[in-house]
Amino acid sequence: MVFVEPEEGWNEETEVIHGGEYRDEETGSIVTPIFVSVIYKYPEGNPYGYKYARNSSPTIEVLERKMAYVEKGSDAVAFSSGMAAISTTLLTLLKPGDKIVTSKDIYGTSYEFITRFLGSLNVRVNENGIADSVLEQIDEDTKVVFIETISNPLLLVPPVDEVIKRSREVGAKVIVDNTFATPVNFMPLKYGADIVVHSASKYLGGHNDVLGGVAVTKDRKIGMSIRNSRRLLGGVPDPHQVYFVIRGLKTLFVRVKHHNEAALEVAKFLKDHPKVERVYYPCLPDHPSYKNAKRLLRGCGGVVSFEVKGNGMDAIKVMKAVKVIQRTASLGGVESIITHPATMTHHTLPDEVRRELGINDNLLRLSIGLENVDDIINDLDQALSKI
Repeated sequence: MVFVEPEEGWNEETEVIHGGEYRDEETGSIVTPIFVSVIYKYPEGNPYGYKYARNSSPTIEVLERKMAYVEKGSDAVAFSSGMAAISTTLLTLLKPGDKIVTSKDIYGTSYEFITRFLGSLNVRVNENGIADSVLEQIDEDTKVVFIETISNPLLLVPPVDEVIKRSREVGAKVIVDNTFATPVNFMPLKYGADIVVHSASKYLGGHNDVLGGVAVTKDRKIGMSIRNSRRLLGGVPDPHQVYFVIRGLKTLFVRVKHHNEAALEVAKFLKDHPKVERVYYPCLPDHPSYKNAKRLLRGCGGVVSFEVKGNGMDAIKVMKAVKVIQRTASLGGVESIITHPATMTHHTLPDEVRRELGINDNLLRLSIGLENVDDIINDLDQALSKI
């Protein structure tokens, strides 16, 4: 069995295609196969060999190696979903009485897990900060800080480097959800973060056809602890879904560069549209996180949010009128997607929290796909004409 080690001097695009790939010298296979076996011949004298698929398999190991290479980590652990990655990682690092600092403007299900589930286990939760103000919440009592590179759905960019520096001063571990940015646009571990998590269902897989998650660690010991928690909690991915993520990773850099360019073009179009009240995109100068985005990110990603002139019903009318863009609750795929956060991705948030965050009823979130950008703009234009 041979796993490809990246050559010194390889660029990122080459590394993610070839790095970690399983190459079978006997058959000459170039593409990693799907190992469906649940059981393996017991590896005498090797406690870390393949034994049972809930622990690992060669297909899973390929994905983990690739993600460690692309995020510049020492280890990576693959999961059955993004929430499995987040929940298992947090349960590994936290115990009753510990304190976690996070932000109200994170993904709705992450917020629910941290505030309700971890809170029910007597983990102390501070979610009073938003974007830059998270810094003010980190104190000597903090055990873990959980932030997103780009928040959902208002696309705020916290000062990740400053959050990491402050966390280092108090001895807290930093987990960064890098789903929206991807390693194409930002690499948190290079700035000193301890763990990066992804929903692989989004940009990593890239085709809206697979669930998955990944946690990448700077410290191999933390990676081993998370891997053991995965074994105990059972969040291991199926090798078939892992194969789809591996395949998606190979085109990640090409796709994300297109998403960056097309999203900026759509954001500029919406900003000048008479039926649009406000546009949220970090690469626009009037976005509240523009300075952080320009300082930290290589690109602002493929998500654009905007408020229509009108109320929630007007926003839903626009959402129902699109033809090319698909009406659903995800992002990061080849198809453009439109979402109404108040009734879809963030409907579990308490109303007062949603209002505080500025997730208004007239807000829509776009994930810009790989269609011709003119077709996306024309579709939005005709949909907005309905209000």
